[in-house]
Amino acid sequence: MPDAFRFPRLGLVALAACATAALAGCAGRAAPRPAGSVDQLSHGRTLFQAGAQPTCGFCHTLGAAETTSPLAPNLDHEMREADLRGLSDERLAEKVRQMIAQGACSDPNDATRCMPSGIFGGSDALAVASFVAICGRTPGRPGCAPAPGPLRGPTLQGEHLFQTRGCVGCHFSHDETSTGPSLIGLAGSKVRLADGSTVTADRAYLLRSIASPDSQVVLGYSPGMMSARVVPQHLSRAEIDALADYLESLG
Repeated sequence: MPDAFRFPRLGLVALAACATAALAGCAGRAAPRPAGSVDQLSHGRTLFQAGAQPTCGFCHTLGAAETTSPLAPNLDHEMREADLRGLSDERLAEKVRQMIAQGACSDPNDATRCMPSGIFGGSDALAVASFVAICGRTPGRPGCAPAPGPLRGPTLQGEHLFQTRGCVGCHFSHDETSTGPSLIGLAGSKVRLADGSTVTADRAYLLRSIASPDSQVVLGYSPGMMSARVVPQHLSRAEIDALADYLESLG
């Protein structure tokens, strides 16, 4: 398990003294907010799963969200670790919310070593933290029954391929310094190529870029960068289609 994603081990005294808000520092003696209403858990699930913008569920496995990912720790396992059992729902949610606020990023281009800070703030951060804490630890609670996210069928398969076939190694970043160009909002946009021409990133472009990466190299990048990773994967036509489906889902 990557150390960058492990929850820091805070004792009960530290947790009692420091209730950290998502976008603020130590809250001192502030009483913990209640956690666990069905509406709050539902909202937290929606934010966790996301869709057009990859968030928590892209990197973390969590049964209640029906997300599976090899990139970061399994949150069902994390929430049930022995040293967390004595914490109330509110304290455990506050611990998770602290991680959302602070993050732990040792390499902004490596999804296995980077949790960006402040992905959510305010009531959204509290909802996600409560959902993770409560449904990760006690999945039988009302509001925690597994429910699928917005990605289904081939699109969901495409996300899994993106995570496991090397794509995330070049197209992940939270500070605009990724090895490859950003894919958020790519589908349907205008793309400038290294040869000076401009093309529309329609379905045909996406399929061609995956199947034959060096055929249309994006301006600012060199031939061979993507093909060195994609060609050895021996992707089938169905897998290429699924990856294109996923790229089209990224708003």
